Amino acid sequence: MSSKMSRCPHVVSVDSVTWEELRTKSKTQQECFTCGVKVSNLWLCLVGACQHIGCGESSKDHSSAHAKDKKHSLTINLSSMRVWCYECETEVLHDKNIPSFIIPENSASMLKIKKMDDVRQELNSVNSSPQRSLSGGDETESEDEGDGRPRGLTGLKNLGNTCYLNAAVQALSNCPPLTRFFLDCQGFIKPEKSPMLSKQYLKLVTELWSKRRPSYTIPSGVVNGIKIVHPMFRGYSQQDAQEFLRCFMDQIHEELKQPLPLNELDIEEQHEQSDKEHQSDHEDKFPTRTSFLRHDRQMSVDSSNSSQSDEFYETCDSVTSGNTASSNENSASIETVDTSNNSNKLKASQKPKSGKNNDECSIDDSQKSNKEKKDFTNERIAMTKNEEVETSSDRCQEVRSPWIQHKSDPDLSKMNSVPRRGKRKNIQYQSVISDIFDGRILSSVQCLTCERISTTKETFQDLSLPIPSKDQIFVLHSNSQGSPIKGGTCGEANQSWMTWIMTWMKSWFVGPAITLQDCLAAFFSADELKGDNMYSCEKCKKLRNGIKFSRVMVLPEILTVHLKRFRHEFYSTKISTYVAFPLDSLDLKPFLHKDCTSEVTMYDLTGVICHHGSDGSGHYTAYCLNYVNEQWYEFDDTYVTEVDINQVMNCEAYVLFYRKRNDQMVSLRQKGMRLIEAQEPSLMQFFISKQWINRFNTFAEPGPISNHDFLCRHGGVPPNKVEYVQEQAIPFNQALWEFLYSKFGGGPVCNHLYACQSCQRELDQLKQRQQLEMETFIELNEKFKDEDNPNVLYAISMSWFKDWENFVRGKMDTPPGQIDNSRITNNKQGQMTLKVNSDHGQLSEEMWKFLFNIYGGGPELVIKQQTPSPVKTASNQ
Repeated sequence: MSSKMSRCPHVVSVDSVTWEELRTKSKTQQECFTCGVKVSNLWLCLVGACQHIGCGESSKDHSSAHAKDKKHSLTINLSSMRVWCYECETEVLHDKNIPSFIIPENSASMLKIKKMDDVRQELNSVNSSPQRSLSGGDETESEDEGDGRPRGLTGLKNLGNTCYLNAAVQALSNCPPLTRFFLDCQGFIKPEKSPMLSKQYLKLVTELWSKRRPSYTIPSGVVNGIKIVHPMFRGYSQQDAQEFLRCFMDQIHEELKQPLPLNELDIEEQHEQSDKEHQSDHEDKFPTRTSFLRHDRQMSVDSSNSSQSDEFYETCDSVTSGNTASSNENSASIETVDTSNNSNKLKASQKPKSGKNNDECSIDDSQKSNKEKKDFTNERIAMTKNEEVETSSDRCQEVRSPWIQHKSDPDLSKMNSVPRRGKRKNIQYQSVISDIFDGRILSSVQCLTCERISTTKETFQDLSLPIPSKDQIFVLHSNSQGSPIKGGTCGEANQSWMTWIMTWMKSWFVGPAITLQDCLAAFFSADELKGDNMYSCEKCKKLRNGIKFSRVMVLPEILTVHLKRFRHEFYSTKISTYVAFPLDSLDLKPFLHKDCTSEVTMYDLTGVICHHGSDGSGHYTAYCLNYVNEQWYEFDDTYVTEVDINQVMNCEAYVLFYRKRNDQMVSLRQKGMRLIEAQEPSLMQFFISKQWINRFNTFAEPGPISNHDFLCRHGGVPPNKVEYVQEQAIPFNQALWEFLYSKFGGGPVCNHLYACQSCQRELDQLKQRQQLEMETFIELNEKFKDEDNPNVLYAISMSWFKDWENFVRGKMDTPPGQIDNSRITNNKQGQMTLKVNSDHGQLSEEMWKFLFNIYGGGPELVIKQQTPSPVKTASNQ
């Protein structure tokens, strides 16, 4: 009898009762809340803080009626103190239940247990599998596997050709760093703007990993949300899964992004300055020409000390992305750029096309027509003057200094204005998307005449790899002395010599097998710039032959690899060539720059998106690794099926998700758990960001502890986070803090949470400034409306004006930066004129000077100027 165990998963709902309280109620006379009967056989509800008392079967059984109406399954008999679950229809044994069921002795014990549960929720999984529901219940793996079916195996209903979305969402759902963030760090998911796609995705992830394990759910919230942001997904036509991924993740980034703290920007700026110094001495810093790898980039880039082109440029396939959200804002490290051919430049107004990804797979694409170069779906990096990055969704916010007042508004001197462009650092943004998926590439171009090397750093969210032809495979293999790059297909390391011989013989008849490593080698290989694709050298001031190459500077936690299977020229085609890929131990070390900051280079596969059918019609499915039981499953809309590993290896992969692996983190997490369970006495608690704890639980390289998620630069809690700071930070004992701090560093140290008064004063001043600017502009605008025939009219870019309007209306806390009329300006021999049909507004002279005196910028565009006609006198008549 002593070894008997109960298995009731509903015990997680018990959190507000103690034995001391139960004994008190048992000794005093109680009555049924419904019928008022006073009998000995009364039952008390244990769910939450309900504590409803109802009579049992000997009376009118109001206890079971309450359980049925309120869905409160757990109850305790006040006479025998035995616990019953109406849902499981079984007795629940105290201290002998799976999962654990402990009723604390008193209130002090309850607080202690709750604190331990909160800590375990943040540091409860060595294998980082997302096993917790939205309710925050800490449920063990044994519960997940109790019925033989772990969590995360919920299908998605097809809402009309939405298989592309279903497959992509399932692949993302099985990326533990992202899913654990949405389940464990909900205090950071507070979007302020519609469509609040991150909220809809949170709801969907909660259903996918629910302990109820529904067979399927309906992703209507995510489907409707993405259609609001990107009209290309409206209707019921088939769309591209990779294009959806880019648009979806960019929108999530936009909703969850937070500005990086100034001290981190200072560090970044120091790195950039160091990079520039390295570039000035390129002879010792870059490999020789024979060691360059070849890739299929379209455009060249220029050095850090040359003038920058005004027009947008096409950089590299790997960094194309819809709406340029996360990477653009974090790409401020890009130095300068100069295109090799004006016909290759992408315009800012170019829109992404719906349907299949408009990419070609051939390595010698750079020698093809300009039409192919315009087929890229989206442009990640857009450049403007003065080494600044501009995006269509949210430009880097900068304005000017020193403080300049409007003469008619002395109160403006009291406001915290903003520094002059170039004096203030670029505001860069960070989100869970950029933390997990963003990497960085250093692209370089060498002039073969003067041997000058120009470089630029580009942020990528996925690598779009060409699929090499058989001839190109032979070239790649011969360049590597006949041996392919190590780390091939997952079975390559274990295959016998006989299998190798059969494979070798087969290659004579059908050609060599193409591997993911071949695609990577083709992507990172050097590319000659000659003929129609010559390089415009800033030093030579001429078109020159050149060579371009790239290396990885920062590896992402989740590496997304897109195989370019769809080709769109005069007609659309699909490349159905099989590409072998490793299930584990994908090593990217051969493609790293010597100054790469990432120490972990090994990746394991977590998911694959497959496209079945032709380019015009087809179906998307996904294969994903479930981290609860380490089994592979196929997700085909509402159907989820366990599959053999060989089925995954032989699939026609379209998008692959690789997760960085670091075995050393396992022992660190185990030691952290031991320090928590030791419950060593500590006189001081230390708060750590839940977002960083998620990084510790799921990242291979968590990086330094960062408490800037909930702390301001003064060390206090910002005014906008005071209400929910407890949802963003968690206290730990001194022993665990010292262990984590010694291993990872970072900070700032925080053992007390308090509202920052300095930030409150700054916020009040900011609101005062916003109110004053808006009121002054409205007053000037009313005066402008009353003028029948103004002598002077100025033009202003509506893009900049909308940013300013969002700022003064309180929708943005950051000023819009300098006035930027470059998009509406034609420069003809130094003469600035207004572009025809450009998106601009008209201002009076006073309105223009009011905005210009605060923000500066330009250029000044006068679209109407009248000289007063002479006044006629009587003598003239």
